[in-house]
Amino acid sequence: TLATSATPTRIVLDGGATPLEGVWAGTAEELAGYLTASQPSPDFTVPPLTLARYYIRWAGDVGLRADILWAQMLHETGFGKYGGDVKATQNNFAGIGATGGGAAGYSFPTAEAGVMAHVAHMVAYVFPTDRAEWTNPSVDPRYDDVSPRGVARVLSDLDGRWAVPGIGYGAAIERHVRAINQR
Repeated sequence: TLATSATPTRIVLDGGATPLEGVWAGTAEELAGYLTASQPSPDFTVPPLTLARYYIRWAGDVGLRADILWAQMLHETGFGKYGGDVKATQNNFAGIGATGGGAAGYSFPTAEAGVMAHVAHMVAYVFPTDRAEWTNPSVDPRYDDVSPRGVARVLSDLDGRWAVPGIGYGAAIERHVRAINQR
């Protein structure tokens, strides 16, 4: 994979300055444990540990930090309780296509497909070119809508891009990343 040469990290900075690119040094058990410590029964279509393993696998495959994508997923889904326009059965962990006002966004056939779409969508923000055979519009229907490509280097770069207006979006995710890495 692309990420094998990167040194695994747990570095978390402040103010949304944590880099999105990298390989996380933690485990799927740590990710699932952070979730279930505050939300023992999330509404996902698979158990939290299975979902966490998908994040570890697919984020690592393209050189993105699984802890950051997991934290973003927790932020977007309300720790797996949803409650907004997106429903748990959609396997949409990042609000892809959910633009507010009742727009439910995209649905994915499996939890793994939903994780892959989330990771592919972040690839479009972080890297100017595709990172794997599966980082494309067939996996993430909004992949080609990200323009310009490769503009997000750190979490705060997602403010106003991933979430609009998104003031403090990256810093909110970073708080979860810090907590995950302090467990």
